[in-house]
Amino acid sequence: KNFTCVANPIPPNASLFDQVHVGTGYASDDPNVQAMAGMDAAAALLANRTDCGLESDLNFDALLLGGYYCHQCLPINNGSMCDTGGICRNVQWRGFVCDNEFIVRVDPVTGDITLYEPDGKEPISFEDITLRIGVTYRFTIVDDNLVSVHASEDRSEPALSLPGNACGCAKNGPLLLTI
Repeated sequence: KNFTCVANPIPPNASLFDQVHVGTGYASDDPNVQAMAGMDAAAALLANRTDCGLESDLNFDALLLGGYYCHQCLPINNGSMCDTGGICRNVQWRGFVCDNEFIVRVDPVTGDITLYEPDGKEPISFEDITLRIGVTYRFTIVDDNLVSVHASEDRSEPALSLPGNACGCAKNGPLLLTI
């Protein structure tokens, strides 16, 4: 493979560069270009836009600046970087979450494991999770306690060996499991 890249120093249309980088674009000191609070409530109107084509009048900059990092008009998995098979959900002004990602906390006294949605606020019951075939799940362990994957609820059974993770375990980081 050829890993060299030579950039063309001549923009295809210099007026496009000027539009963004002078007084009419991001560098503008006009408070009407972006709301004083930095967030424009009108951006909520972009949530259900489906006119994503090349000839569309959808402003993709406004989409991203409006806080939409998971949107049907964004490329590659709706703009998100979910692990394989994950479906993103936009969280206005904060980014997005993936339905195949969980935060894992271990009680240091009891050893009880609690799962949380990626924002880490609300616990999730194990019974409320349905694992789908072909999906890679990311369990982010946020403690120093070692967490491992087992085929049954019996903790005395050996942990499952996972691709790239012979012990099927992790602490202070991700534990990836493909179903």
